Amino acid sequence: MIKQTALKSILSRMHKTGSDKEAVRTLYRFLISEDTKNLLHINPNYMAVHCRFNRETMLQLVIEGVIQGLFEMHWDIVCPHCGGLADHTHHLSGIKSDNYCQSCQVNFSNFADQNITVTVSLQPELFDEPPGEYVSDAGNSDDRLRPVTALDLIGIPAFRKHFSNQIPALDQSIKIRSVSVLFTDLIHSTALYSQMGDLNAYAFVKDHFDLLFGEIVRHQGGIIKTIGDAVMAVFQDAKSPIRVSFQIKDIFMKLLNNRFGIDDGGIKMGISSGTALIVNMNDNLDLFGSTVNLAARIVNLADRDSIAVTPAILEDLEVQKFLAKENLIVKTLKEKLKGIPGISDIHLLIREKEQG
Repeated sequence: MIKQTALKSILSRMHKTGSDKEAVRTLYRFLISEDTKNLLHINPNYMAVHCRFNRETMLQLVIEGVIQGLFEMHWDIVCPHCGGLADHTHHLSGIKSDNYCQSCQVNFSNFADQNITVTVSLQPELFDEPPGEYVSDAGNSDDRLRPVTALDLIGIPAFRKHFSNQIPALDQSIKIRSVSVLFTDLIHSTALYSQMGDLNAYAFVKDHFDLLFGEIVRHQGGIIKTIGDAVMAVFQDAKSPIRVSFQIKDIFMKLLNNRFGIDDGGIKMGISSGTALIVNMNDNLDLFGSTVNLAARIVNLADRDSIAVTPAILEDLEVQKFLAKENLIVKTLKEKLKGIPGISDIHLLIREKEQG
């Protein structure tokens, strides 16, 4: 049984620190009705389905729950051969680039988007009787659901804010097998600041980040970092960053026009897809690799009406369907990109209604 007085106290704190009241109530009903043994290894997506939470609400509750002492977080290493739990740790720094499975007796590589999964357990102090040891189902507590991966979690702004110490060890990096990287850049930002004045510029940049963070997370993406007034984000598919980029462009232009009467600004987007590494860069969690470099290089080839993408993005079948459905025109550029050998094909995606 669960100590309900202590549970209610923690949930009350979560509400006071910003968690939605009805979501907290729903979480309470889930926790008191769930079989106790299941509370030792909760797949957050299992909880989301039973509570009818969207991804954003679910991950925010998990993070706030860890902060307030409701949950204990586990980083589980799943063997890609047998699907069993090969290792687990309470801290991202405990994850190594490679692991060994005792059952299969094989070494394997760890990937943040595949076999490094995140589960939570109710804190032992909230049980009337000792609940026993944590035993993970390696993300298989509900066969209908995929587990939450490390890549899902690290891009949530609240995680980066409250768990800034959750970074790989200095001598370790964590591989990502497939990721789409999005870079943004404000157009004529210096001129915009001059037109707005310092106070308005500060409010504008904040609103601009709020817009980007909200839309990116809502569309299954994650925020890795900001660089000045630019944002670096990641997605686990190639279509989502394209879709959200055009939506952000539309909202952003309305913000500029309605609030400041500016119609010659905008925001540029560049997207690449491929492998990457999660690394410890100056005691901050960061991404490294050619996929990241490409996205950073091509963003300036776009304008306010287009998105720059690499050939790997256009090779995705879901992207091809999306281009046809949305009547997007593809314009191919031949570019010499700084630090990248040879001439690169870069594609601009442009909405047909904006042509001619």
